[in-house]
Amino acid sequence: MYVYVVDDPKGIQLELRDADNFVQFQISIDRNLDRCRADAALQAIGRVDGEGHAWLDQQAIVKLSGGRSGDPVWQRSFAAMVDYATSKGWVDETGAIRAHIERDEGEQ
Repeated sequence: MYVYVVDDPKGIQLELRDADNFVQFQISIDRNLDRCRADAALQAIGRVDGEGHAWLDQQAIVKLSGGRSGDPVWQRSFAAMVDYATSKGWVDETGAIRAHIERDEGEQ
């Protein structure tokens, strides 16, 4: 799964895409969006570090998942992903999950 940061007519939006993919977690920024504006938008759900990563709040990710958050199978899979991330040191003391930030170079 990944958080996609895009500027649309409503303003900058954060979308959870590929929400059933629990083996990959990252942030993808639309290639047309200024990185500073994208970083500012990400502050709503976590914090950006200076090393090309952000730490995202688990509950914010669940909220972005929409209807999947009520699905027990999705919840168990998400919890297993968080457990794996924790075992690798990718979850901090607040429970935020580390995600690599990439610039989307493809068509959407």
